[in-house]
Amino acid sequence: MSGQSITDRITAAQHSVTGSAVSKIVCKATTHEIMGPKKKHLDCKYYQLRV
Repeated sequence: MSGQSITDRITAAQHSVTGSAVSKIVCKATTHEIMGPKKKHLDCKYYQLRV
C-alpha cells in the first residue's frame, strides 16, 4: 500500500481535474489516515505526562 487512503486518492484526483496546484500540493502533504505515535517519540526520555 502506498500510504494513501481511498479518500486521499479521490481528493487528489479532484484537485488534478480542477487544476488547483496549491490544493494539490496541500493534499499530497496531508493524509486522512489515523496513525499512532511513533516509537521514537514513545521512547523519548524527555517525555513527561502532565496531569
